[in-house]
Amino acid sequence: MIKTIIKISKKPYTILLIFVFIIFWVKGTIFLDPDFGWRLTSGRIYLSQGIPASDPFTYTMPSFPWVDHAWLQSIIFSIFYSHGLIFLSFIYSLVAILALLIAFSINDRDENEKSLEIYRKALGKNIGNFLSFPFLLTASVLFAFFGVRVQVFTWLMLALFLKILVKQKLWSKYRFIVPVYFLIWANLHGGFFSGLIVFFLFIVIRAYREKKIPLADLATFLISIVATLVNPYGISLWREIWSSVSDSKLRFTINEWMPALTMLHLPTMVAATFSGVFIWKQRHHFKNEQLILYFFFLIQAILSRRHLPIWIIISLAMTTHAIFMFYKQIANTKDSIQRFNIAYKWAWLGITGIIFFQLIFDYSEGVTLMEKNYYPTKAVNYISVNLPKGEIFSDYGWGGYLIWKMPQKKVFIDGRMPSWRWKAPASETDSAMDDYGKILSGKLAYKEVFDKYNIDTVLWSKPSEESFIDKYISKTEDFLTKFGWEKKDFNLFGKLEKDGWEKKYQDETAVIYVK
Repeated sequence: MIKTIIKISKKPYTILLIFVFIIFWVKGTIFLDPDFGWRLTSGRIYLSQGIPASDPFTYTMPSFPWVDHAWLQSIIFSIFYSHGLIFLSFIYSLVAILALLIAFSINDRDENEKSLEIYRKALGKNIGNFLSFPFLLTASVLFAFFGVRVQVFTWLMLALFLKILVKQKLWSKYRFIVPVYFLIWANLHGGFFSGLIVFFLFIVIRAYREKKIPLADLATFLISIVATLVNPYGISLWREIWSSVSDSKLRFTINEWMPALTMLHLPTMVAATFSGVFIWKQRHHFKNEQLILYFFFLIQAILSRRHLPIWIIISLAMTTHAIFMFYKQIANTKDSIQRFNIAYKWAWLGITGIIFFQLIFDYSEGVTLMEKNYYPTKAVNYISVNLPKGEIFSDYGWGGYLIWKMPQKKVFIDGRMPSWRWKAPASETDSAMDDYGKILSGKLAYKEVFDKYNIDTVLWSKPSEESFIDKYISKTEDFLTKFGWEKKDFNLFGKLEKDGWEKKYQDETAVIYVK
């Protein structure tokens, strides 16, 4: 009888969990990440030819010592893509859901069960973890960043490492295998660097709090750093990661590296507000290392939206614990409990509504990045039949796709290259990203670059019709030029047409100019 009741009570939760999994899965099958193409192609090269010493995909920086910080996942892409993107999305959806569940389980099991019982009484229903609005908000934030993308594995690796790190029994039992864990992580994704930061902050702050240096933990940390060098690139892996971390230009040129304030995502705003308030109010219930970790990554997330998934994973268990401690403080009076139940119910309903609204928006955004909607599928077919003798200059966001779909031609730039800078041979460039930006802004004469690389074809996204707002901004800028305003109205394609380039092809997505 008791087993039957437990089984029935778990059924709604299981159904909801499967539903959430399916939502992730569907998004992964429709959203094609701009980096997917070059990763898939790279994996095939690794399996057939080995790991190349320099960049095999571009004509602008072919001598650059390229490092793939997620080379193992590139191989995973190439192996499992034979079963289609649907199968790959299934795998990455499992990884994302596991990360979510492990992050929620970081607190003691007894405390989590008591928390869920508190929420159940407030809501009058039993839907497991979905009773917790921090759990719902975390799922929503992760969903916004989800796709068949290599960073998803770092979500799982971080959640599991956090659970081991904060639970003393688990730490004592598994500490000796942590270096091996980081060795695996370093070969899966460059996000291992965030894991080492978490590790470092815990050791340093705890040593300060306890007034002693934990030598065993320090040794584990140092060995873990050394273990990350066991990869096909050695110390160059760290060089690659540092070039991205230290590149301030990324926050102003690449969407995912921009500050979180540029991202209109309501669940993130709600999560930051609730989490920040509850954790600050209950800060005396947390160890110093937990608080430093939380606020450090909150600041990182504000500075760059790319770090939001890391912060939300760290915050989930802490927010849940803060709410639980708040409830314990008010549980001595019946009126307080009733007010809490009412407030929690309305907060949960409101947050659920916000999440569903955001879900529609995130899904729509995923649809816009479907292969048939965002990428130049028809134009690639046209070029493949009418292959140009010279090189092709194309949109940054399409570089990875062209590497995959048009391997017979190299590209000017793709998603690997924003931070690639060095002293290049005369026939190459010091930075393809810098040249790309300067060409589009008119600061670098396109003829000079096109002649250098024998570029005779330009593949670009079809210009959108000028909206009312665009016209208003243009007229405003025209007026402001009278007072010294420098209007940035350079149009590369207008310049190409003026210089005699012919628009050879156009469809609903792309346009092709030929010299």
